[in-house]
Amino acid sequence: MRHCALLVLLSCFSFSAICQSQRCKLVDAQSGVPINEAHILIDAQLVAVSDVIGEFVISKAATKLTIEHLQYSTEIVYAPKGDVYIIALNQNTVDISGAAISAGIRQVNYTTNTLPGAVISQIDLNRDDRSSLQNALNTIPGVQYDARGLGGSRRISIRGSFIRSPFAVRNIKIYLDDMPLTSPDGQASLEILDPADLYAIEVIKGPAANAFGAGNGGVLIASTALPMIGKPSFSTETTVGSYGYFRSAANVTGGNDRVQVRFSNIYQQTDGYRDQESNFKSQQLLKVGFKVSERLQYDLISSYYNGAWDLPGAVSNYDEPTSSPEYTIINDTHVERKRSQTGFRQLFASRFVKNSTTLYYTNTSKINPFGTSPFFNGYKNEKASGGGMRTRFDIQIYDQKDIKLDLQVTGEYNGEENLLDEFELINGSAGEIKYSNITYSDEWLTGLSANVDFRNRLFVEVSSTYAGRGLSSRNKFKLTDLTIPISVDRTFIAFLPRAGVSVRYFNEHYLFGSIASGFSPPSLLEVIDPSTGVISETVEAEDALSMEAGIKGSNAFFGYQFSVYSQKLTNAIVPFTDSLGVVTFGNANGIIQQGVEGSFKFSLLSKPRGVVRIIQSAASGALQKFAYNRPNDVINENRLPGVPFATGSFTMDVTFGLGFSLRVQELYSDRMPVNDANSVFTNPYHLLNLRAQFDAGFLLPESWTVQVFGGVQNILNSEYSSFVSVNGAFGRYYNPAPTTNGYVGLNVGYRFQ
Repeated sequence: MRHCALLVLLSCFSFSAICQSQRCKLVDAQSGVPINEAHILIDAQLVAVSDVIGEFVISKAATKLTIEHLQYSTEIVYAPKGDVYIIALNQNTVDISGAAISAGIRQVNYTTNTLPGAVISQIDLNRDDRSSLQNALNTIPGVQYDARGLGGSRRISIRGSFIRSPFAVRNIKIYLDDMPLTSPDGQASLEILDPADLYAIEVIKGPAANAFGAGNGGVLIASTALPMIGKPSFSTETTVGSYGYFRSAANVTGGNDRVQVRFSNIYQQTDGYRDQESNFKSQQLLKVGFKVSERLQYDLISSYYNGAWDLPGAVSNYDEPTSSPEYTIINDTHVERKRSQTGFRQLFASRFVKNSTTLYYTNTSKINPFGTSPFFNGYKNEKASGGGMRTRFDIQIYDQKDIKLDLQVTGEYNGEENLLDEFELINGSAGEIKYSNITYSDEWLTGLSANVDFRNRLFVEVSSTYAGRGLSSRNKFKLTDLTIPISVDRTFIAFLPRAGVSVRYFNEHYLFGSIASGFSPPSLLEVIDPSTGVISETVEAEDALSMEAGIKGSNAFFGYQFSVYSQKLTNAIVPFTDSLGVVTFGNANGIIQQGVEGSFKFSLLSKPRGVVRIIQSAASGALQKFAYNRPNDVINENRLPGVPFATGSFTMDVTFGLGFSLRVQELYSDRMPVNDANSVFTNPYHLLNLRAQFDAGFLLPESWTVQVFGGVQNILNSEYSSFVSVNGAFGRYYNPAPTTNGYVGLNVGYRFQ
């Protein structure tokens, strides 16, 4: 076992003697992606290591093989057949890193890697009513997901990027199976991601994600679910709950060794907790994988989203928590969005080179009557279309006993045309036009990184990325003020280096540190003048320098990660609100972001029989001191609004005999300032959520799956705001969140034999 350094035991299986030169292949059970660097042992002796395409050869007879890999746990393995024996393994739920995420053939081992990241698994996505990703992502320290009600308006912050996001998602890049969901003008469509369609979500924090281009906040990389290798199946899940909540999620899967298909249909709606807070969505996703050979595969990913959500507006106190400003109700302020996206992906793997290349096209439209007062309102009609490509090569340069050297070459280009007409808002309808413009935006990056492994003890990462964004706006109307330009072109370019070191000091325990630079150009909504539609020529990109150090490790029973970081933003982009409540953006001197983050996971019990069979728990927390660095300003050293000083989470999953299971989740947020002056703070709060499930599969034929579930959210009936309006006009800071609410549901599935 000394060769494996106490790697987590993955799979132990027996079969009647493997013949000479039996070729085997390890793949991820969900994604089908090859698993490399797994250790294969016979009688506790290392006899093989799986290569870059997951293959290994056993050249001696054996009755028992042991496969060890840090990222996977025990799986059922069937008797070998055919020329290549394919072994499908499931990811380990104990490893603090969340193992590797396989978006395409991207595989990042967060145990040895110095990237500040985490992975959300399917278990994490299935602890509540599944109305959104909110509760799951809020268990990651440093991540804050806000939403108005159940499935309503949403935004996400990674390490304090809310200051730029009074609404929508900015300063963060989002990918779905290598396809960008972030448009090249800097806006992202978080609503497209649904828990039922996802296999896992990788989160990379801060400018350490510079291999993905612009954005100091970080990156979300979502992987869609794939059918298990085997027979066709279908499943349908229906949930009903408080406040008119209804959700239906169905999927059909099928395929064979060469073709795999999954189609899903999701419908969800709610009346809302507050006035003017209802929402609905209907979305479909088709994924087809075609394996040309063991080394070449093509994927088709196509999705369509049709949804709408009301905009209730913030209130100044909690006296009437279900109320909304009368102006929003009279004018029916809301967003209607349609989005279709199709991508084609090529996956190639040889002994020394892996490549994932994706081409995609997207089309979207949005209608948005907005505003909370006669002084700040409008009616937007927006359409956009575009496309692009992303490619990544993983190249094995040198692989000897003591030294391994790998290179990664990344390229990405995205372009989009955006047509935006804004009108006056009159009784919920479009009035006289304010402006009409067309904006061409594009974003590009090229990156090169090198990873060196010295004796499996010292890991060095060095990377550099050249990234840029261009915005070119043309106003279709001749402006009466001739001093205002009709057209404006802006280009933002940066060179982004990064370096990191990880040292294994005992078994699977590591010390790590990194330094990274980043930059984040303004998005279209941050540079456009709300009265004329003309792009600002003065708002510049913000720059970041981030340093981080920590310790992490794992074994079969527990995992942990602890880190400290310091990040300095210069030219920080911040909102400015005038006396009428009109919001514009500009640059401030800077922001200092400092924090401590920790995560722990435990496997407390695991046995095949008994009243209680499995107990797993996890805890995480963050301390965040984010402050303005504006020496000549009265708010210098004031805390950054919208960022709590402390956050925490705790989860526990208990599996009983006879198909019963219980999942508990607690989320905590400390008080936080809601304005630059730090004169108003929210109250701290705890959220306690509970979900119980009964799996009746053991009572039915093997082909059927029946699950009955139900839960209660916000059991403590905490009073809190799930969507704070930072520097809200007229003291309107709060969007009250639902009180105690419940849900029940039924899931039925069938797998053809």
